[in-house]
Amino acid sequence: MSELLPCPFCGAPASLEHDSDHHGDWFNLGCSRHWGAVPDPDDGCPAGRLWYTEEPEKEAAAIAAWNRRVPLPTIPHNGTINATEKANG
Repeated sequence: MSELLPCPFCGAPASLEHDSDHHGDWFNLGCSRHWGAVPDPDDGCPAGRLWYTEEPEKEAAAIAAWNRRVPLPTIPHNGTINATEKANG
C-alpha cells in the first residue's frame, strides 16, 4: 500500500479500512477525524469516507486521488498574489 498523505482539509491522518460483509469485500478511505479515530470536537472535517466501494481493485486509484494535491501559489517578494496565480489556484 502507498503511504497516505494527511487530510487535505484538516491535516489529520488519513484512514484506510478494509472489511467484508454480505455484499463482499470493501474499503473506506477518508479522514480519521470523521471516523472518531482522532478527536474532532467541532465535527467539522468534511473528508470522511470519501471512498467507499465494494470494488477492492480500485484501491490504488483511490489512494492516488486522495494523495493528489493542488500546488500552492507562489508569493512574490512584495507579499501579493498576482492575477495569474489567482486564476491558477
